[in-house]
Amino acid sequence: MTSETQLAQLTTLRRPGASLIQSCTVNYFGIRLSRLTDRIHSWLVGIPKTWVPGPTSPINAATYRDLGVSNDRLTHVTVAATRVKSLVVFVFHQFVGTWGIAFLAAFGLSSLFDVLPDIHGWKPSMRFVHWLLTENPFYPVQILTGLYFGWLLGRRFQHRSMLWIWVLPLAILTYCFIATALLSPWASMLLRPESVRARLSFYFGSGCQPRDRCIDQLLITMPFYASVAYSLGALLARNASTKVRQHF
Repeated sequence: MTSETQLAQLTTLRRPGASLIQSCTVNYFGIRLSRLTDRIHSWLVGIPKTWVPGPTSPINAATYRDLGVSNDRLTHVTVAATRVKSLVVFVFHQFVGTWGIAFLAAFGLSSLFDVLPDIHGWKPSMRFVHWLLTENPFYPVQILTGLYFGWLLGRRFQHRSMLWIWVLPLAILTYCFIATALLSPWASMLLRPESVRARLSFYFGSGCQPRDRCIDQLLITMPFYASVAYSLGALLARNASTKVRQHF
């Protein structure tokens, strides 16, 4: 590539009122940063370290050919970037749809009870809040929170991966149900369920309670319920958006 071509690329994004030296300096560091990030991306996804300029780089399709970058290689890099982005989005929703919902439910319910007025000398105690959050085997607060935030984020982002975050919690729950692994380090071995009925009570009923130093339901069952509610809320938002688009 000739020096005239490089100078033309560096001055393409020259801002009004900026000198030639300032424009060249800003664009030079922008191109260098784009090269660095693309090399890191290529190293992470296993693609050859071919320079593919970022979105702020003034390089066009003709420059790709000048650099000897084939269309097939560009396609591979684009596909790899799409997969990495999809993986990051899925991991984000996987965390938000399970433990993020658990945190939001606990924080929201505790804050709500704090602002409730004292009615005739009666006010729900924090013991009742703890029972709703940890000792109720149906986890209604987490389910309602998951539905709301699944619908809210689903309407905003429309990510298809939100519909499938329940798969991993279901796989973990299925494995623990079959293997009867006792995860609570402080629980008595006598709590370990042996029969199918005992396992149903252990994971879906009152067979595992925090007051008995058993937190397997909180670690296994509750994230599954929250993820299902989160995915269901995203599905409802997706269907509502589809109906609105069809109507207009």
